[in-house]
Amino acid sequence: MHGFGYQDNVNIEDHMFTVHTGYDPDKGLAISEVFDEGKFIYASHHQCNIRKSSSGGIDEKYIKKVARELHNQVIDDIRIFFYIHEKIKVLRRANPHYRLGKIFFVYKFDQEAIDNFERAIQLNPKILKAYKLLALIYLKQKNYDRARELLEQAHTIEPNFPDIMNCLGVIYTHAGQYEKARNILQTALKIKEDFPEANFNLGILLFLSTLKDNKDEQNVVLPARILRTFKQIREHESYDDRNWQDLFAYTSQILSSGERSKVIDALKALQLKLVSSEQMNITMDSFFLKFMYGGKELRQEELEKFEEIFQKEKDQFSKRADYWNELGIIHLIQCRDYFLKALKEFERATTINPKYNAALNSLELMKHGKKGFLILLRAILK
Repeated sequence: MHGFGYQDNVNIEDHMFTVHTGYDPDKGLAISEVFDEGKFIYASHHQCNIRKSSSGGIDEKYIKKVARELHNQVIDDIRIFFYIHEKIKVLRRANPHYRLGKIFFVYKFDQEAIDNFERAIQLNPKILKAYKLLALIYLKQKNYDRARELLEQAHTIEPNFPDIMNCLGVIYTHAGQYEKARNILQTALKIKEDFPEANFNLGILLFLSTLKDNKDEQNVVLPARILRTFKQIREHESYDDRNWQDLFAYTSQILSSGERSKVIDALKALQLKLVSSEQMNITMDSFFLKFMYGGKELRQEELEKFEEIFQKEKDQFSKRADYWNELGIIHLIQCRDYFLKALKEFERATTINPKYNAALNSLELMKHGKKGFLILLRAILK
C-alpha cells in the first residue's frame, strides 16, 4: 500500500479480524485486505477514477474518501453476514443457508461456510450445489475422504450431472485415485462433449499417473494434451477477465519452469479454482440476505448500487438464466420500495385534503393491493 492507510480490528465470535485499506496509485485501486488472527483471508478492490486537484496534483481528499468508504463497507459486510449467520440458524429453509454458505465460501470463512452448507443439505438433501461447495472446502483442507463422500452422495442423487462428475474427478485426482478419476471424467465428456475443464482435468490425471513411477525426477515436461486444453481454457469467453488472465499467466510461468513439485501444485491449485468458478459470483446472494435478514431496510441508494453492479456484470453473465431471474428480483424489490413510497404520498395528500377524491380512491386501491404485492414478493424470494 502506498501513501496512507486505514486499519481497524473487528472482534466477532471466535474471530479477530484486522481490516487494512489503502490506495495503490500504480493500479488506480483502493484495496481493502482482511486478516483473521494475522492470516490473510480476502481482499476487496475499488477502481478509482483519478481526479486532479486545483493545484494539478492527485486529489488526495477524493482518494481518501473512496478508500474510507471501501474500508467501512468491508467492515459492515463482515458484521452483517455474521449477524445473519446467527439470525438464520433456526430457519428451516435451505436457500438462505446455501446463499450465506456461498458468501462465506468466497470470503474463505470455512467453518461458517461448512455450518451453512450442512444445514442447507439437512433441510434439502437434493441441493447439489451445496454438496459441491462443501466438498471443495474439504478438498482444500486435503480431507479427501469427506470431500469424496459428499460428491459421491451428490452423484447418486443426480448420476448424469457433468459438473458434479468433473468435480468428483478432481477430488479422485487429488486423492491419488487415478483410475476412478479417469472413469468419471470420461463419462462426463460423453454426456457433455464440449467441456474444456473436464478435458483439462483428464489430461492432468493422465500426466500425474505417469509420474508415479518416476518419483526421483526433479523436472518434468508437460504433455501436449495439457498444453492444448490449458490454451483452450485461457481463450474461452468464460474466463475473459483480468483476474482469470492474471492467474493463467502466473500458472503458465510456473508450468514453463518444469520444476516438478511447483508444476504439480500449480495444476492442482488451478483445478480447484476452475471447479469453484461457477459459484464465485455473490452479488445477488449478498443483496437477498441483506434485504431479507439484514435487520434494516435497504435504502434506495443501496438498491441502485446493487442494480449498477448487476448491470456491470451483464457481459459476463448475460447468457445465464439465473442472471436475468435475479435482476428481475432486484427490479421487483425496487417496485416494492416505490409502492410503499406512493402509499405514504397518497396518505399525505388525504391528510392535507380529506375530501380529495382522486387521492382517496388511489389510497384505497393501494391498500387493497398492498397485501397481495408483498405476498407475491415473499413467495418469489422463497
